[in-house]
Amino acid sequence: MKSAEKRKKIPPKNSGRKGAQGRSVRRVRQPLMRLIIYCVLVVMVTAILSMAMTPKRYDLKQGSIARETIYATKDVEDKLGYDRAVEAARKQVNEKYTKDEAATDEALQKVDSFFTAFEAARTKAENERLAVQAAYEEEHGSKLQVPAGENFPYPDEFIAELKSDEMIKLLSTEQLYTVLSASASDLTRLQTLLEVNMRSALDSGIQEDQLAKEREELRTALEQEDNKFSDDMIVLGNLIINQSLRANMIYDEEGTQLAREQAAQAVEAQVWRKGDVIVSEGDVVTDVQIAALSSLGVLADQKMDLWLYAGIALLVIVMVLLMMQYLRAFETKVLTSIPKLIMTGLTLIFTLLISLLISTINPRLAPISTCALLLTLLVGPRMALDINFFASIMAAMMLSGGNGLMTITTLGILISAMLSGMAGVFILRRNIRERSGLIIAGLGAGVINALVIIALGLITTSNLKEVLIGGLWGLGSGVLSAVLCLGTLPVWETVFDVVTPTKLLELANPNHPLLRRLLLEAAGTYHHSIIVGNLAERAADAVGADMMLTRTGAFFHDIGKLSAPYFFKENQVGSVNPHDGLAPEVSASILTAHTRDGLALAQQFKLPKAIGDIILQHHGTTLTGYFYATACKAAADPALVDERDFRYSGPKPQTREAGIIMLADTVEAAVRSLEKPTQGQVEAMIRRLVREKLMDGQLDECDLTLRDLDTICEVFVRALKGIYHERVAYPQVEKKGSAKPEVAAPAKAEIEQPRTPPLSGQQAAPAREAAPRRAPQEKPQTETEGQKTAVEAPAQEDAGGKQDEEKKGDA
Repeated sequence: MKSAEKRKKIPPKNSGRKGAQGRSVRRVRQPLMRLIIYCVLVVMVTAILSMAMTPKRYDLKQGSIARETIYATKDVEDKLGYDRAVEAARKQVNEKYTKDEAATDEALQKVDSFFTAFEAARTKAENERLAVQAAYEEEHGSKLQVPAGENFPYPDEFIAELKSDEMIKLLSTEQLYTVLSASASDLTRLQTLLEVNMRSALDSGIQEDQLAKEREELRTALEQEDNKFSDDMIVLGNLIINQSLRANMIYDEEGTQLAREQAAQAVEAQVWRKGDVIVSEGDVVTDVQIAALSSLGVLADQKMDLWLYAGIALLVIVMVLLMMQYLRAFETKVLTSIPKLIMTGLTLIFTLLISLLISTINPRLAPISTCALLLTLLVGPRMALDINFFASIMAAMMLSGGNGLMTITTLGILISAMLSGMAGVFILRRNIRERSGLIIAGLGAGVINALVIIALGLITTSNLKEVLIGGLWGLGSGVLSAVLCLGTLPVWETVFDVVTPTKLLELANPNHPLLRRLLLEAAGTYHHSIIVGNLAERAADAVGADMMLTRTGAFFHDIGKLSAPYFFKENQVGSVNPHDGLAPEVSASILTAHTRDGLALAQQFKLPKAIGDIILQHHGTTLTGYFYATACKAAADPALVDERDFRYSGPKPQTREAGIIMLADTVEAAVRSLEKPTQGQVEAMIRRLVREKLMDGQLDECDLTLRDLDTICEVFVRALKGIYHERVAYPQVEKKGSAKPEVAAPAKAEIEQPRTPPLSGQQAAPAREAAPRRAPQEKPQTETEGQKTAVEAPAQEDAGGKQDEEKKGDA
């Protein structure tokens, strides 16, 4: 009683809380890991593209001798040449002046003022002279005689009075006497000459720096012989010129600056066009050439071109963000699988690196399709097409060779890479189950690549020979992509434990050590696995699951039976049943252990994890109902029998493929147990078994929908109808001359192979340990004594009992 009570273990109360905490941790870790992967991908791709797009640097200075001809790798402004042209244009613009009419009038008015003052002074002097002579005659009784060449002796007070005039005071005493002694005609001629010449000069405009020159020209006019002026008159004229003539052109600073700006703006930008020779080999490098090389960022002593790297990084970030959105929308399984994300990123980086290396031979040979082909095998065609789009853009940037992004060369690389990658994916998808599929896909990608290169070449050039050679390089690119895939595929499979179609083809080979052991040591299980594989493969194809994984997983799903092959009905010979002498708990533990034993063998033989998961999950947590019912009958209190001791350890199928194999395994064993099955019986049993698996919750954790289950049932009915069809009984035939009739062959022949006799119950019992205690599961439909659910059918076949409840077998 106590031991029975101990077996009824109750799961810890906080187990649900721990599970929730684990899911919460995963929800936090996964986005963080994805963010890290995206950041690393951006950094790595940016670094690769930067290495490819950074131009070659030259150790040159002004005055150096160029050792090679250097071409402009892109359009770049000749800043130094432009600045010099602008400065020259500014200097060619003369200063702007505006005429000051007031200055003109003032200058002429001053000349007039001089002569008006002269006339007034001469009038006063004449009156003073008459008064002086009258006084002299009155005093001396004779006229005052002034010697020739001497000035009239005006009193000093009178001279001082004359000089009190604003204009006269500008004259020296000698110049004043010249005015007083000159004839009226000479003064009139002088005034006319000065006014005419001065007006002419002022009308032409006199700038400040031209004033001295204009004054000199007026003096020259005075000294001409035609005018016949005395030296004193010339001196007087010079005085008037110096005092009156002034600049009447005022400097217009605003107008000058405007004119110079207009001249500067009229200068066209000096640009080195892409492909222009900046420095020829052997030339002495000038400062203008150094400035151009500096703008291109190709001088050895220059710092990194941060703008170039910033632009590359920005493009890569945009592409990675779009990749993320694609995954979120269409590839959620990849998005939630950290290993697949890492593998996708590494595949892209590997392709770019190997393409960069091989492009040194010829850019057309770069194996850009490698990424698309690898991802088709490792992740899937849809993911491959998406990444191929971005890989083509990155490859076009990388292989542009510094020629610029917006060129026909870059466009050609982009188109050829994109189309050849797409062709490779389509061809490989159709031939994915053939070992030669990868080579065929590589050739197809190469042919498309060559055709695109030739087509673009015919559009852009007339050199047919060059075009055809480019096409050959493109063909080689596709072949090289396939070779790289074949060579590196085992590495990807091993490092990331990926099950590729190629790997599955190898595993499905009948010569695989485990399959050979299964054939030799458990032939019944082997043939059962082959039939289950065919059933499951058809069902997987119908619902869009992985056909090859399903088929191969079915081949290996029962390898755990190798640990005790004769404890399973399909391998038993004769009527001896090892379970007859064992307790129900022991029999159940032996049978349920084959999933764990199978996983151990899978790990020992290094089968992929996906295959191991199928082996462990193909029974889920199904109840071995027959042994459980037997134990309940034998127990004093059936309530004390722990159901968990009679269940498989699980887990339940986690993938569609594992769920399909569970159903195929169940259905095949059950239908095989029918005697003279009809199509109606087969279909009814299949649908009942599938429904009961569904109701038992065994399919709760995989992605099979109700529509999928209906489709699977239809596939199973069609397939099993052909395998277990009704057979016609052959009548007895009497031979002539024979006394005894000859019996016809049986309707269902049984092929027996020689094998070691099965273990007895006493020998088998110590060979197996009781199954470990497991967490309780939900009970399936209750069954009354003498009644078993259809879930038991395959297990009964395994155990060796018939579906007859009076015979002991495994449920």
